[in-house]
Amino acid sequence: MKKFRKITSLMLAFGLAMGLTSLSLRAEGEKEQSKEEAHDCCQDSEEGSEASEQAPEQKEEHELPAPEVLEDVNLKEWDGFWNNMGAYLKSDELKSAFETLAQNEGKSVEEARIAYKLKRAAAFDGIEFNGEEGTIAFYDGFKDDANVDPLSKAHYSYKESYKVKHGNFDLEWHVFTTEDEGALYPVVVLMGVHGEEVLTHFHMRYGDDAVELLKKDGWFPTFVKPESTFDQLAAEITE
Repeated sequence: MKKFRKITSLMLAFGLAMGLTSLSLRAEGEKEQSKEEAHDCCQDSEEGSEASEQAPEQKEEHELPAPEVLEDVNLKEWDGFWNNMGAYLKSDELKSAFETLAQNEGKSVEEARIAYKLKRAAAFDGIEFNGEEGTIAFYDGFKDDANVDPLSKAHYSYKESYKVKHGNFDLEWHVFTTEDEGALYPVVVLMGVHGEEVLTHFHMRYGDDAVELLKKDGWFPTFVKPESTFDQLAAEITE
């Protein structure tokens, strides 16, 4: 009888140990599965972000944040004459840069050049800011060959600023408007001058409605200093 009780006790102890081991293994498995799901979720998010950046021509539907009115924003930051970067892109001097860009993006050279030109496209090749007068003038050509009379010249006033999400970055745009009759572009939005370590430049947009302009995805007309070199432009293209 004692022997039977001893065997029974041993069996119960063994069963309890096996049960505890099973629960422990199940908990560990669920923990690992939770980690994998979290990892997959992050991977999906990163892949989605990368896909969005690779297809800038697709308009992203999103609401803009509320605008801010900042101090000390005026046209003096952009003072002087600037050339449209897009007008340089047809030059053979940049052939090697587009070959590198095409290789990086898995496109043909012509596809890479066309996509890049569309991203930088502007309806004018020269722009001049006069911070003292508060004017912006738009020209048909570069500084050296611009027509004497601009396509349009008007007084612009700072209105407000927006921080717009683009990939992992917040882009700050400053909105300027004009009430001058005959102004070609009632609204101009400007990004601050930057890129001094490679190519001093700024991005802008122009049109009739600031909110609609800021919702455009993949359109970044870019203007550079007239003294910019092709080496600097190539470095910007392949960056």
